[in-house]
Amino acid sequence: GAIVFSNIVTTVSPTYAQEVRTAELRGLTKNYALFLSVFLKGGKGLHSTLNFHSKKFMGILNGIDTDAWDPATDIFLKVQYTANDLQGKAENKAAMRRHLRLSSANDSQPLVGCITRLVPQKGVHLIRHAIYRTLEMGGQFVLLGSSPVPHIQREFEGIANQFQDHEHIRLILKYDESLSRYIYAASDMFIIPSIFEPCGLTQV
Repeated sequence: GAIVFSNIVTTVSPTYAQEVRTAELRGLTKNYALFLSVFLKGGKGLHSTLNFHSKKFMGILNGIDTDAWDPATDIFLKVQYTANDLQGKAENKAAMRRHLRLSSANDSQPLVGCITRLVPQKGVHLIRHAIYRTLEMGGQFVLLGSSPVPHIQREFEGIANQFQDHEHIRLILKYDESLSRYIYAASDMFIIPSIFEPCGLTQV
């Protein structure tokens, strides 16, 4: 109804606008298409409606407000910094470690961040693997996110409890914009696992 009676309809990217106008995924090997079909089936039954109204349907690439998401002016950070002066980034990393009660014994120990909704689309099994692999390789890992899927939320609550007093791993299972800005600013690396991604904001 909303599509039919709207003056204009948008989605998160031009590519995704094309994908959801198909009945199923095209151009993929049979096995890969079958794998992805668990998560995405083209327009999920809306493809015919979207095609009929294609003249008013478009994808607008996701973006961010670069004035608000600027580490040189972000008030949520312990220390502001720029690409030309990364000392502030190191100070944010140290402050983040203190805030989350992570070990600060080794300044050069890499801090890996992940901010995401914990849903099948994001490849939660990849996130779980990354947590343990980061620990194996001598890094620290911070996850900020939660899941609307009860069994996934319970699984990550179990992992969070397992590592609740660990000096290198911290899972914060909620939405917190100020903390997300802090994690972006403090992390040395970021993981963005995804089975499919119309246009995620993290990479932007």
